[in-house]
Amino acid sequence: MSQSEYARQRGRARSLISRYVKQGRIVLVKGKVDVEKADVVLGFVSDGGVNKKGSDDKNDDGDNYWKEKARREAAEASLKELDLAERRKELVEVDLVAHEFSKMVDAVRQQLLSIPTKISPTVKSAKSIAEIHRLIEQSIHEALNDFGTYNANTGKPRASRASSKNRGPSKKVKARPKTKSKRVGK
Repeated sequence: MSQSEYARQRGRARSLISRYVKQGRIVLVKGKVDVEKADVVLGFVSDGGVNKKGSDDKNDDGDNYWKEKARREAAEASLKELDLAERRKELVEVDLVAHEFSKMVDAVRQQLLSIPTKISPTVKSAKSIAEIHRLIEQSIHEALNDFGTYNANTGKPRASRASSKNRGPSKKVKARPKTKSKRVGK
């Protein structure tokens, strides 16, 4: 029986049979495969003639080759899909997102920590608790609005007319009366 015919009948790759012939594991007689000896080498029958394993055994080199090749091709296809998704900007690296989020949180923290310095001169001149509450609340909303319009490239809030329109009508605060006290803030 020829090498191709033997490989086809046993469900093995022609290249596996050729490799075994070159290694001397399968013996050729007058250019043809010695079927009985080849079956022993491939494990279809044991030396005693009892069927040892079938063609669907997972430990065979031929099957492992094709399974490994399929696994490798699937992995390569997955990597190409990830690369494509990244180029389409559908996928972002986790480290980059964590870094940008950290920058954004730092900017918001700084903005919130600056509120007392900004509004303390105005609060001092406020005449009622309600006015103080409104001033503090307005400053907090401005800081949070800046958080909503954060620009990752600059690390600062985006300057946009839409964001100022969304703040609602701003109530003008009366200028504080001049006092003899020292200046607070910048």
